[in-house]
Amino acid sequence: MKSKELILVFIAGLGLAALMACSTGDTCDIRTTGISVDYEAIEEDGSTRARAQFNYEGKSLELGNCGDTIEVNGVLLNKVGGVIPLTYEANVDATAEGEFVFSFNREGEGPFTSTTSLPDTFAITAPASGDSFSRADVIDITWDNSDGDFMNVVVDADDLLNFDENPSDTGAYTIAADSIETFSDDEDEDIQADLILTRELGGTVDPTFKDATCVGKVVDQISFTSTP
Repeated sequence: MKSKELILVFIAGLGLAALMACSTGDTCDIRTTGISVDYEAIEEDGSTRARAQFNYEGKSLELGNCGDTIEVNGVLLNKVGGVIPLTYEANVDATAEGEFVFSFNREGEGPFTSTTSLPDTFAITAPASGDSFSRADVIDITWDNSDGDFMNVVVDADDLLNFDENPSDTGAYTIAADSIETFSDDEDEDIQADLILTRELGGTVDPTFKDATCVGKVVDQISFTSTP
């Protein structure tokens, strides 16, 4: 096969992969044992939102019109936006026991329940929101109420390459010099970025699902300026 033909086949393959990654389906067409679920209860800024996503063999699933619903502590989660993967969310209070009970309801079967709780709360104590840091220097991060597990540390900005680490939850972590990188066109620019810390706690999942996760998360973040 000629090189030009190989390139065309490669491009076509990429297009097919992209279509498959962006494809959607309907839960009504899938048995419960074939559905994969991702459940999260996320506390940030004093409130908690519950989030659910449903999948089947790489397809993001929409809750169909056959009686399929997802509730958390009796609150119905609703679809938000149209971005894939399709997501269902609502603000939810914990039970008296501090739990978030995800209930997937189907006509004639279920409910299928998964449960999680929130980990201990914490707050970033340094750096302060509004601080500036050169990308050539280290960034020392501290937080209170460490629990000895791990802390997810993310630096997020449209003009920065992804920074995502999971250090031990000791209350302190240092981002090494030159670890935060820009795209080539932005190397000399000041960039507004978010430092996001997340603590997670795993829960229990209904064994009926093909695959499932159910986690509680506490998030704190500050904004800073990333300079050359």
